[in-house]
Amino acid sequence: MTPDFNSLNYAKLQTFWDDFVWFKMSEEAQERVRKNQENARRKTYHHTIGSVGYQTVVPKWENAEKELIDRGLVPESLEWPERAKH
Repeated sequence: MTPDFNSLNYAKLQTFWDDFVWFKMSEEAQERVRKNQENARRKTYHHTIGSVGYQTVVPKWENAEKELIDRGLVPESLEWPERAKH
């Protein structure tokens, strides 16, 4: 859909719009879309952290691990490198 170029958000796009539409309709772009869809269908592990990112989630994971240790349970991942845990 063509945006309203009178809007402040889209005013700068008008000069590039025809080239953008031409590219999106090209065989190269269609092939890229097909390839990306195929890759997405084969994906097994999906991102589940959400918009908060690692900065918010890692302390929660560390607290959960500490709680397990305090209860006398040793997580299998205790000695794993940080990159493998996260």
